[in-house]
Amino acid sequence: MPNSSAAAESGATIGEVAARTGATVEQLRTWERRFGFPQPARDRAGRRRYDETTVRRVADVLARRASGQSVRTAVDAVCAEPTTRPSLFETVRGAAPHLAPIRLGVPAMRALSHAIEDSCLAHPGDGVLLATFQRAVRFRAVAARWHELARTLPAVVAFADFGDPEPTASPARVHVTEVSPLRREWAVVCRTRAIAACLVGWERPADGTGPSARAFESLWTTDPDVVGAAVAALAAVAEEADGALAERIRRPLGAGAPGRAADELTARAVRFLDPTSH
Repeated sequence: MPNSSAAAESGATIGEVAARTGATVEQLRTWERRFGFPQPARDRAGRRRYDETTVRRVADVLARRASGQSVRTAVDAVCAEPTTRPSLFETVRGAAPHLAPIRLGVPAMRALSHAIEDSCLAHPGDGVLLATFQRAVRFRAVAARWHELARTLPAVVAFADFGDPEPTASPARVHVTEVSPLRREWAVVCRTRAIAACLVGWERPADGTGPSARAFESLWTTDPDVVGAAVAALAAVAEEADGALAERIRRPLGAGAPGRAADELTARAVRFLDPTSH
């Protein structure tokens, strides 16, 4: 279906889709002619505009092409995926349309993630810490760190392809299905009385140059309202595994000053990104 009228004015241009996904403008136009995908809206000037779901689907088609699928097979598979639940990236972008995505590699994503996690360790108490790992093997690589984090907050939850969910484990584990947008997203979300922070990025298709080439279209915010939207989105995913866990994630916070520690968090992130800074 074409994008909504709102997306027709605020959605990504065809050039922006190309830059964000690695496709070419000509490739996108050819796919539209031959396969009816991606199907844009048109703004008042008649220019193509694409919503975030379409941008993600273009990236998914490219990833499937890289694994050997034909364009037709890849388009059919991606367009057949359920769309009732948006990706976390889409949720954050929708809550904060002013945020511009930044392309980050794995080292930068890891540095910002650690900054958020360490801020949670520095401010234990009431709140939640949530993260998407895409693959269970990536969670297992940092399991010891996350067991320590789980001692600081009442709801610490990891999302990945765990198979069977473990909602009562510490940290809790929620299985993410193959068709879920979360399987292509890296996110760390913290919401406490002192801290509100969210990092989310969807993984761009690999270009075949090796693991070091992994890159993410990323958003970073310390806006409590936007972080709250991210928490609500992940609570909805957790509810499919365990209602009690979802309630723990949604538990209202008492009086506090979210955002007060934003300067501290920013300084911590800078130190992780540049170890030579003081």
